[in-house]
Amino acid sequence: MSATGIALPALLRNRKTRVGGEFYLFYNLGQAYKYGSIGIDAAGNPQYRANARCSGDGSLPVSGFAAVRALTPLGALESTWSVGANEAVLPAMSPPGQASELGLTIAVPSQANIDGEGNVGDSVDIIILPNPADDVLICFDQGINIEEGDTQRAIGRKFEPVDHYVRTRPNNQLTLADLYIDNMEGIAVLKQRMVTLKYVVYPDGGAVPSEIGYLTNVRLNVPKSIAEDPGESVKLNATGSFNEALIFSADR
Repeated sequence: MSATGIALPALLRNRKTRVGGEFYLFYNLGQAYKYGSIGIDAAGNPQYRANARCSGDGSLPVSGFAAVRALTPLGALESTWSVGANEAVLPAMSPPGQASELGLTIAVPSQANIDGEGNVGDSVDIIILPNPADDVLICFDQGINIEEGDTQRAIGRKFEPVDHYVRTRPNNQLTLADLYIDNMEGIAVLKQRMVTLKYVVYPDGGAVPSEIGYLTNVRLNVPKSIAEDPGESVKLNATGSFNEALIFSADR
């Protein structure tokens, strides 16, 4: 079952290594919204935990689509997740961040309408992403560096350096370069805005993508770099933070 084909295009697997020219970068002024998480308990039953929004500024996108995202490393069995009539499948051994589309519209998740089948301990997030029709291409991007912070801390015991690991809050950072046109073009318009960033991998620069990635709750600082050489391009070298990373990959 494909991870996409609802709001996103159906992905085509391509096993060659990737080059930078295959990555196309977009921004979307719409923001992502996380409903909550579903997990499989010790008895093999699904449990739902709603996401508490303490800041008061979270709201659903005007239009978009719902996706499931692996919250923890998933186990050896393929897992199926549903909210009402909407269902998504994640492959066995999915790493955190692996995602699959759920539907264009879904009911508000609750313990009464969610379901999950997979491995004991598996957990996924239910996230609403903004409408891809509102994506804007960053035409002259000069590359992006995505640094998902360390989410685990080793706990030692006596002289043993590692007894187990505990989860910690990561410091997710990104750097993004763009050629400068003017203050109303490219990433210059993103300064101090909360946006969603998206990359699409088109193998060999073709028309059918093999992977799509999302970064949610992005806010950028966008300084200019003007070279001494009068023939050198002016660049914007942005830095910022993000909340979640989601990756939609073609089926194996």
